[in-house]
Amino acid sequence: MKNKEQGLACFRNIYKIAVADGYLVREEKEMLLETGQRMGVSRTQARDIMNKINHLDFIIPDDYNEQMEHLEYIIRMMMVDHEIHDHEYELCYAFAKKIGRNEVILQRMIDKVSKEMSVLY
Repeated sequence: MKNKEQGLACFRNIYKIAVADGYLVREEKEMLLETGQRMGVSRTQARDIMNKINHLDFIIPDDYNEQMEHLEYIIRMMMVDHEIHDHEYELCYAFAKKIGRNEVILQRMIDKVSKEMSVLY
């Protein structure tokens, strides 16, 4: 992320995916903590996002590269517990559509991230 505002936006987007299935599992919490720290999100900022997430929509970056970076983070969050829940996928696809990507492109990115993640685990 280029700046703190962009980091906050990305954190908000991935948190929206993390809670889409109604709860946070250990892997999602760890990824949120690690990503938030890397992006410079304070505990207060994170708590504020967490308290309001049901009333917040995705933040769509203007820059193409940032859009794709957010989408990749969203996909990683969706897959971090090795299970893709329907609502997580629906939100991920909604983000993809908002940035002008279709389901074919989304699936290619999911396959790419899945391969990368399988190497790590």
